[in-house]
Amino acid sequence: MRYFPGACVLMSLIVFATFPIQADESQKFIQGSFEAILKSHKDKPLIVNFWSVTCPPCLVEMPLWKNLRLNSPEVNLVLVSTDKPEDVDRIEHVLNRYGLADATSWIFADPFKERLRYEIDKKWRGELPRTYFISRNGEKKAYSGMVEETVLQTWVKQEVGS
Repeated sequence: MRYFPGACVLMSLIVFATFPIQADESQKFIQGSFEAILKSHKDKPLIVNFWSVTCPPCLVEMPLWKNLRLNSPEVNLVLVSTDKPEDVDRIEHVLNRYGLADATSWIFADPFKERLRYEIDKKWRGELPRTYFISRNGEKKAYSGMVEETVLQTWVKQEVGS
């Protein structure tokens, strides 16, 4: 039997592509990731929150996201840490601490963070937390700073009617 290294690599990719990434594993956020997130949640209410382990307001906001997941599971939540991939242990610690270990989570994996931010939103200068509310029809609203609970509740009512 003849050995084809390319065929082995291809088979490995096919096998691994069929297994979903565990919800508690952070994915690498690179160029194109934001668009991929938007496409994978098309026609569904989505909140994408950018945060960091070194951002006190981000940590204060974490219980808000936990409550959202408990009270409005029909709203998709994606958490994107702007920290380095090397900080994965700290990131996981924070997510565990706030009951968000099973949330969909990403970590910036491009050392040139400005490039990622510019691709996401040309007006974003790096302030955190930064949250995007994406409606079922794809309308995107950016929110800089901590999201007020009333703002979140109003948006959820508008999107899911509860």
